[in-house]
Parts: sequence; C-alpha cells; structure tokens
Amino acid sequence: MQGQIGVSQATFLIVDDVPTIRLILRRAIAIAAPQAVVCSAGTVGEARQLLAGNTITVVITDYHLPDGNGFDVVDAARRIDKTMPIILMSADATIAELGRIVGASNFIAKPFDMPHLLQLLGQASPAAA
Repeated sequence: MQGQIGVSQATFLIVDDVPTIRLILRRAIAIAAPQAVVCSAGTVGEARQLLAGNTITVVITDYHLPDGNGFDVVDAARRIDKTMPIILMSADATIAELGRIVGASNFIAKPFDMPHLLQLLGQASPAAA
C-alpha cells in the first residue's frame, strides 16, 4: 500500500496485485492527469483502507485480486461516493457488463490499448470536468 493523499487534488487509487501494472498505470496517469496524486494497493483490503482514510476521486481496479475481486473494490468505493469514476480492468471481457451492473463507470481490457486508457483516465480526472 502506498500514498497518503491530500484532499484538494485529483486522487487516483490503483488496485492491482501486479506491481508492473501499477507502474504502467502510474505513468499513464502522469500523462493524462499530470497534477493528480496516485496511491496504490495490491489487495481489496489495502484498497478499503485507502478508501476509508483518504479522499479518493478516481478508482482503477483489476478484477482478479488475491483476497477478493474488483467488484468488492467497486462496492467499497460506492459506499463512500456514489458518483466517483471507477474503471474496472480485466483480461476477461465478459466482466465488462457485470462491472457496470455492480457500479463500475468504465471497463478496459488487458492488455491495455494505451490511447483508450489515456482517454479514460483523462475523462475520469476531476480536473478534466
């Protein structure tokens, strides 16, 4: 788990158990929303702690996590903020529709299409609004 977050900035929470994916997403956010603060978690439990202890404005979560799944992260985020943008990721495209049903705003398939990822991140950033 990384990052204590300020309240006045766009704050992204990345949830993925693969450190390389978290690094790629950090770099993509730096391009799409350069002023954003980014924190990351490798598990649902860590994500819940960060959501409870910080003002998160955007969540990006993988579906497959070691202690649950991305739907658990979506549920935890929605309990805090009904309108926050939540991007669900998975190599399994069949998760996309289920993700929307449980409250995800968008879905992106792995491996990432970088232009599409950058577009979603830019749209999700509160600074873009």
